[in-house]
Amino acid sequence: MNFPFTEVLKQSWQTAWKTKLFWLFGLFTGGGFMFWSFSEKDWRNINTLFFKGADSAVGLPANFLWLILLFIPLGIVMAILSYLARAAFLRGLGQMNGSASFGFGELFKFGWRKLWRLWGMDILLGLFNIPLVVVLVLTAVAAGNGSAVASGFFVATSIIMVVYNVGIMLFKHYAHCFAILEDAKAWSAIKFGWQLFLQNAGVTVVANLIAIGIFIGCGLAMIIAIIILAIPFVLLGVLMAIILGSVGAVVVAVLGGVFFLAFLLITRGLINAFMYIFMTRVFWRVKSGKGGVDPVNNASGV
Repeated sequence: MNFPFTEVLKQSWQTAWKTKLFWLFGLFTGGGFMFWSFSEKDWRNINTLFFKGADSAVGLPANFLWLILLFIPLGIVMAILSYLARAAFLRGLGQMNGSASFGFGELFKFGWRKLWRLWGMDILLGLFNIPLVVVLVLTAVAAGNGSAVASGFFVATSIIMVVYNVGIMLFKHYAHCFAILEDAKAWSAIKFGWQLFLQNAGVTVVANLIAIGIFIGCGLAMIIAIIILAIPFVLLGVLMAIILGSVGAVVVAVLGGVFFLAFLLITRGLINAFMYIFMTRVFWRVKSGKGGVDPVNNASGV
């Protein structure tokens, strides 16, 4: 495998660092990281809040129904922002390819027009999961009744679903690039993306593993950075509490919260932008030939 991963990573970082506008869109392109830790007490509290007091009319907990009603519109809004950011991001990189200037307003308007194509493509790719989920539910019920055959079908279907969705994850960015950078229609972009993946499967898998590794490494680095940065705030809070009492401690806590929120947003935007640029540069490289000229780098000198 002769692919300049180190060079592409270096160029991607330089572009991400210099183009602050991409940090904003990077906040919503996905690929962030969260760390959840639930104790047994936390789970009991969640169960009490959402799964007690079932509504006899519908047979579901009333609180859980409110939770669904809250998260459905929230999920739709977040999906719109995510696809808009991806389309705008790719548009910005395409503009850099032609050495053309671009601004937030132009990219936002373009992203709004094209987000529906990206969303539609992902819906098309996800349709195959519907019958798989139905099979999983039916076989799970049958397996619960002691059917060995159903258990076998459940395992086989689970494997098929995992393989299918991993495959989608590997080539979907290529399809999005074709849809935005080449203005291909939804189905054509999916077909072109799949063909490009098949022709460069090794490079694509390695690129995705590198991206996952960097995300994990950045997540751990952020945890360490937060712990280190928290030390002066803790010391200052103790000092202010001694001097001014609880008011001083609250002021320091609020300032610390604002600081850490800004820190998390900026680093998340930068890291996501870095990875999105990296995967797009990989797309350009494999499309032009392994180790070929990166059109963005060639045009902009970055």
